[in-house]
Amino acid sequence: MNNFSDPEGSTRSTEDGIKELQSGYSAWSASLANYSVEATYAVIVANWAVHSRTVLNNGCALLSIIICIVFLAFNILLVWIITELHCSRLNKALSSHAWWIEQHKMRKYTRWPYTQGIESTAFFLRIVKGLVPVLAGTFFILSVL
Repeated sequence: MNNFSDPEGSTRSTEDGIKELQSGYSAWSASLANYSVEATYAVIVANWAVHSRTVLNNGCALLSIIICIVFLAFNILLVWIITELHCSRLNKALSSHAWWIEQHKMRKYTRWPYTQGIESTAFFLRIVKGLVPVLAGTFFILSVL
């Protein structure tokens, strides 16, 4: 078992380090998921607050709102897809204990317990959640210049 030293000087196992990374990754992914939707709503509200009835006459404001609405719809679709991928994997694991044990044994060669489909969808979802609200916010800023 490999060990590493943390900043306080105590020694922990590599497994502890992986668990800590997984915990941090989960926390930051959840924050990105929550804040991206909240930021998108904030951009929509900001557009209406600044432009009110003239929002449809301002190309950048209109584009900003369209980006937000498409993002929210696309977000629901992607979250539904990744949920179904997780559900399928869980159902397979629950229905065949022998298969799940075999998958566990092969984990060095796979992204166990996830599939490539889950990993790819999650990666794409993180990109969308990170960039699209920023893009919508950029068009809002351009709309007031």
